[in-house]
Amino acid sequence: MIPIEYKPVAQSSIQDLDEEVREIIEEKIKEVRENGIFKHRNVGIVHDEEWGEIWRIKAKNAIANHRVFFDIQDNKMVVLDVLHRDIAYD
Repeated sequence: MIPIEYKPVAQSSIQDLDEEVREIIEEKIKEVRENGIFKHRNVGIVHDEEWGEIWRIKAKNAIANHRVFFDIQDNKMVVLDVLHRDIAYD
């Protein structure tokens, strides 16, 4: 399994979430780490002005509608930020 690193802003964003939403986010990240980014149907590439081309995980169900933005750097999954869908693409 690929190692993971959380940027400080991502750690803060995750800590600010309700416990149920946080668990969903952590489960989606775990699924992608275990199965690979190419095998998960909710993973895609997006373009961000700050980060350039980065990966995105959709974490959506009845209580969550968030996006996990990450990159692969030095053979690590680096979680850049976690945002609600309503503000993720502003």
